[in-house]
Amino acid sequence: MFKMKYSIIPDFIEGVPKIPYRLGAGKYEGVVSHETAGYASAANEIMYERRNWKNAFVHYFVDSSGIRQCADHNYIAYGAGFTANQRYVHVELCRTREPDAFKKSYDMYAWLLAYILYRGGHQVVDNVTLLSHDWVSRNFGGTDHADPIAYLASWGISWTEHVENVKQAYLENQQEDEDTMKLEQQWQWKMLGDSLDGLYRKGVISDYTWAEKAYKMELSHSEIAWLNMVILARQQGVEV
Repeated sequence: MFKMKYSIIPDFIEGVPKIPYRLGAGKYEGVVSHETAGYASAANEIMYERRNWKNAFVHYFVDSSGIRQCADHNYIAYGAGFTANQRYVHVELCRTREPDAFKKSYDMYAWLLAYILYRGGHQVVDNVTLLSHDWVSRNFGGTDHADPIAYLASWGISWTEHVENVKQAYLENQQEDEDTMKLEQQWQWKMLGDSLDGLYRKGVISDYTWAEKAYKMELSHSEIAWLNMVILARQQGVEV
Protein backbone atom coordinates (compact mmCIF):
# COMPACT_ATOMS: atom_id res chain seq x y z
CA MET A 1 0.00 0.00 0.00
CA PHE A 2 1.16 3.52 -0.78
CA LYS A 3 1.44 5.76 2.26
CA MET A 4 -1.09 8.59 2.29
CA LYS A 5 1.47 11.12 3.43
CA TYR A 6 -0.81 14.00 2.43
CA SER A 7 -4.55 14.51 2.28
CA ILE A 8 -6.23 15.17 -1.06
CA ILE A 9 -8.92 17.84 -0.86
CA PRO A 10 -11.91 17.15 -3.14
CA ASP A 11 -12.78 20.36 -5.02
CA PHE A 12 -14.46 19.00 -8.14
CA ILE A 13 -15.56 21.03 -11.14
CA GLU A 14 -19.17 20.24 -11.98
CA GLY A 15 -20.15 19.43 -15.53
CA VAL A 16 -16.87 18.18 -16.95
CA PRO A 17 -17.41 15.20 -19.28
CA LYS A 18 -16.38 11.71 -18.26
CA ILE A 19 -14.52 10.59 -21.37
CA PRO A 20 -12.47 7.38 -20.94
CA TYR A 21 -8.78 7.24 -21.82
CA ARG A 22 -7.89 5.53 -25.08
CA LEU A 23 -7.39 2.24 -23.18
CA GLY A 24 -10.54 2.69 -21.09
CA ALA A 25 -11.76 4.40 -17.92
CA GLY A 26 -9.10 4.41 -15.23
CA LYS A 27 -6.45 3.09 -17.63
CA TYR A 28 -4.18 6.09 -17.80
CA GLU A 29 -0.64 5.53 -19.06
CA GLY A 30 1.19 8.02 -16.88
CA VAL A 31 1.10 11.61 -15.69
CA VAL A 32 2.06 14.99 -17.12
CA SER A 33 3.91 17.34 -14.77
CA HIS A 34 2.79 20.98 -15.18
CA GLU A 35 3.19 24.35 -13.45
CA THR A 36 0.63 27.12 -13.63
CA ALA A 37 2.80 30.01 -14.91
CA GLY A 38 1.02 32.28 -12.42
CA TYR A 39 0.92 32.96 -8.70
CA ALA A 40 -2.74 32.24 -7.96
CA SER A 41 -3.60 29.69 -5.28
CA ALA A 42 -4.83 26.20 -6.12
CA ALA A 43 -8.34 27.18 -5.00
CA ASN A 44 -8.33 30.23 -7.28
CA GLU A 45 -6.98 28.22 -10.21
CA ILE A 46 -9.86 25.78 -9.81
CA MET A 47 -12.33 28.65 -9.54
CA TYR A 48 -11.04 29.90 -12.89
CA GLU A 49 -11.35 26.44 -14.45
CA ARG A 50 -14.95 26.19 -13.25
CA ARG A 51 -15.73 29.05 -15.61
CA ASN A 52 -13.49 27.91 -18.44
CA TRP A 53 -13.28 24.12 -18.34
CA LYS A 54 -14.51 23.80 -21.93
CA ASN A 55 -11.19 25.31 -22.98
CA ALA A 56 -8.91 23.59 -20.47
CA PHE A 57 -8.93 21.77 -17.14
CA VAL A 58 -6.60 19.41 -15.29
CA HIS A 59 -7.06 16.80 -12.57
CA TYR A 60 -5.06 18.27 -9.66
CA PHE A 61 -3.54 21.52 -8.39
CA VAL A 62 -0.90 21.70 -5.66
CA ASP A 63 0.13 24.72 -3.61
CA SER A 64 1.64 25.13 -0.15
CA SER A 65 -1.79 24.80 1.47
CA GLY A 66 -2.41 21.32 0.07
CA ILE A 67 -3.43 19.10 -2.83
CA ARG A 68 -6.77 19.79 -4.51
CA GLN A 69 -8.43 17.37 -6.91
CA CYS A 70 -10.79 19.06 -9.35
CA ALA A 71 -11.52 16.24 -11.83
CA ASP A 72 -11.80 12.45 -11.70
CA HIS A 73 -8.47 11.06 -12.87
CA ASN A 74 -10.17 7.92 -14.17
CA TYR A 75 -11.24 10.07 -17.14
CA ILE A 76 -9.41 12.47 -19.43
CA ALA A 77 -8.80 16.16 -18.77
CA TYR A 78 -8.09 18.91 -21.28
CA GLY A 79 -4.55 19.55 -20.13
CA ALA A 80 -2.01 19.19 -22.95
CA GLY A 81 -3.48 18.53 -26.38
CA PHE A 82 -5.46 15.63 -27.81
CA THR A 83 -2.74 12.94 -27.85
CA ALA A 84 -1.57 13.49 -24.27
CA ASN A 85 -5.10 13.95 -22.97
CA GLN A 86 -6.05 10.51 -24.26
CA ARG A 87 -3.23 8.95 -22.24
CA TYR A 88 -2.25 10.91 -19.13
CA VAL A 89 -3.33 12.41 -15.83
CA HIS A 90 -2.51 16.14 -15.48
CA VAL A 91 -1.09 17.75 -12.32
CA GLU A 92 -0.34 21.48 -11.89
CA LEU A 93 2.11 23.00 -9.40
CA CYS A 94 1.17 26.55 -8.39
CA ARG A 95 3.97 29.10 -8.38
CA THR A 96 5.25 30.85 -5.28
CA ARG A 97 8.00 33.35 -4.50
CA GLU A 98 8.58 32.03 -0.98
CA PRO A 99 11.25 29.33 -0.41
CA ASP A 100 9.40 27.63 2.44
CA ALA A 101 6.16 27.56 0.46
CA PHE A 102 7.97 26.14 -2.56
CA LYS A 103 9.54 23.33 -0.56
CA LYS A 104 6.22 22.43 1.01
CA SER A 105 4.30 22.49 -2.27
CA TYR A 106 7.04 20.71 -4.22
CA ASP A 107 7.24 17.86 -1.71
CA MET A 108 3.47 17.35 -2.07
CA TYR A 109 3.77 17.61 -5.85
CA ALA A 110 6.45 14.90 -6.09
CA TRP A 111 4.48 12.67 -3.72
CA LEU A 112 1.28 13.13 -5.73
CA LEU A 113 2.97 12.31 -9.04
CA ALA A 114 4.39 9.15 -7.48
CA TYR A 115 1.04 8.25 -5.92
CA ILE A 116 -0.81 8.58 -9.23
CA LEU A 117 1.71 6.35 -10.97
CA TYR A 118 1.52 3.77 -8.18
CA ARG A 119 -2.28 3.76 -8.30
CA GLY A 120 -2.14 3.19 -12.05
CA GLY A 121 0.30 0.28 -11.73
CA HIS A 122 3.16 2.20 -13.35
CA GLN A 123 6.82 2.70 -12.46
CA VAL A 124 8.44 6.15 -12.71
CA VAL A 125 9.95 6.19 -16.22
CA ASP A 126 11.22 9.46 -17.68
CA ASN A 127 9.33 10.52 -20.82
CA VAL A 128 7.26 7.33 -20.73
CA THR A 129 5.10 7.45 -17.61
CA LEU A 130 6.31 10.80 -16.21
CA LEU A 131 6.35 13.59 -18.77
CA SER A 132 6.75 17.35 -18.77
CA HIS A 133 4.34 19.56 -20.67
CA ASP A 134 7.45 20.67 -22.55
CA TRP A 135 8.13 17.10 -23.76
CA VAL A 136 4.51 16.71 -24.81
CA SER A 137 4.69 19.92 -26.88
CA ARG A 138 7.87 18.82 -28.64
CA ASN A 139 6.84 15.21 -29.30
CA PHE A 140 3.04 14.98 -29.47
CA GLY A 141 2.06 18.50 -30.47
CA GLY A 142 -1.41 19.94 -30.03
CA THR A 143 0.03 22.30 -27.41
CA ASP A 144 2.98 24.70 -27.18
CA HIS A 145 3.71 25.05 -23.46
CA ALA A 146 7.18 24.37 -22.04
CA ASP A 147 6.42 23.94 -18.34
CA PRO A 148 7.51 23.04 -15.72
CA ILE A 149 11.16 23.19 -16.85
CA ALA A 150 12.00 26.87 -16.31
CA TYR A 151 10.05 27.22 -13.07
CA LEU A 152 11.69 24.18 -11.47
CA ALA A 153 15.09 25.40 -12.70
CA SER A 154 14.46 28.74 -10.99
CA TRP A 155 14.44 26.78 -7.74
CA GLY A 156 17.56 24.80 -8.68
CA ILE A 157 15.78 21.62 -9.82
CA SER A 158 16.53 20.22 -13.27
CA TRP A 159 14.08 17.92 -15.04
CA THR A 160 16.42 14.97 -14.41
CA GLU A 161 16.48 15.81 -10.69
CA HIS A 162 12.70 16.16 -10.69
CA VAL A 163 12.32 12.64 -12.11
CA GLU A 164 14.70 11.32 -9.44
CA ASN A 165 12.72 13.10 -6.72
CA VAL A 166 9.51 11.45 -7.91
CA LYS A 167 11.29 8.08 -8.00
CA GLN A 168 12.44 8.64 -4.42
CA ALA A 169 8.90 9.50 -3.30
CA TYR A 170 7.64 6.39 -5.10
CA LEU A 171 10.10 4.14 -3.25
CA GLU A 172 9.80 5.77 0.17
CA ASN A 173 6.02 5.66 0.28
CA GLN A 174 5.59 2.04 -0.77
CA GLN A 175 6.82 0.88 2.61
CA GLU A 176 4.06 -0.65 4.68
CA ASP A 177 2.98 1.52 7.58
CA GLU A 178 3.33 -0.63 10.70
CA ASP A 179 2.17 2.11 13.04
CA THR A 180 -1.14 0.66 14.17
CA MET A 181 -3.62 3.25 15.37
CA LYS A 182 -3.49 3.79 19.10
CA LEU A 183 -7.06 3.70 20.40
CA GLU A 184 -7.11 3.29 24.16
CA GLN A 185 -10.38 1.40 24.56
CA GLN A 186 -11.68 -1.70 22.82
CA TRP A 187 -15.07 -0.03 22.40
CA GLN A 188 -13.40 2.60 20.21
CA TRP A 189 -12.16 -0.11 17.84
CA LYS A 190 -15.64 -1.65 17.84
CA MET A 191 -17.21 1.70 16.98
CA LEU A 192 -14.74 2.09 14.11
CA GLY A 193 -15.51 -1.45 12.94
CA ASP A 194 -19.25 -0.81 13.12
CA SER A 195 -18.83 2.37 11.06
CA LEU A 196 -16.87 0.55 8.37
CA ASP A 197 -19.37 -2.31 8.46
CA GLY A 198 -22.15 0.20 7.80
CA LEU A 199 -20.24 1.79 4.92
CA TYR A 200 -19.68 -1.67 3.44
CA ARG A 201 -23.38 -2.51 3.64
CA LYS A 202 -24.25 0.77 1.92
CA GLY A 203 -21.75 0.05 -0.85
CA VAL A 204 -19.48 2.99 -0.04
CA ILE A 205 -16.55 0.60 0.46
CA SER A 206 -16.39 -2.71 -1.38
CA ASP A 207 -14.08 -4.79 0.84
CA TYR A 208 -15.29 -6.05 4.23
CA THR A 209 -11.66 -6.67 5.22
CA TRP A 210 -11.46 -3.07 6.46
CA ALA A 211 -14.18 -3.66 9.05
CA GLU A 212 -12.54 -6.94 10.08
CA LYS A 213 -9.19 -5.20 10.59
CA ALA A 214 -10.87 -2.61 12.80
CA TYR A 215 -12.54 -5.28 14.93
CA LYS A 216 -9.13 -6.98 15.27
CA MET A 217 -7.50 -3.62 16.19
CA GLU A 218 -5.09 -3.87 13.25
CA LEU A 219 -5.77 -0.77 11.12
CA SER A 220 -2.80 1.55 10.53
CA HIS A 221 -2.77 5.32 10.18
CA SER A 222 -2.01 5.17 6.44
CA GLU A 223 -4.88 2.74 5.85
CA ILE A 224 -7.32 5.04 7.63
CA ALA A 225 -6.03 8.02 5.61
CA TRP A 226 -6.48 6.07 2.38
CA LEU A 227 -9.99 4.96 3.35
CA ASN A 228 -10.91 8.52 4.26
CA MET A 229 -9.82 9.75 0.82
CA VAL A 230 -11.77 6.99 -0.97
CA ILE A 231 -14.92 7.66 1.06
CA LEU A 232 -14.72 11.42 0.43
CA ALA A 233 -14.19 10.87 -3.29
CA ARG A 234 -17.11 8.45 -3.60
CA GLN A 235 -19.37 10.83 -1.72
CA GLN A 236 -18.49 13.36 -4.44
CA GLY A 237 -19.50 10.86 -7.13
CA VAL A 238 -15.94 9.99 -8.18
CA GLU A 239 -15.28 6.41 -9.24
CA VAL A 240 -12.29 5.08 -7.27
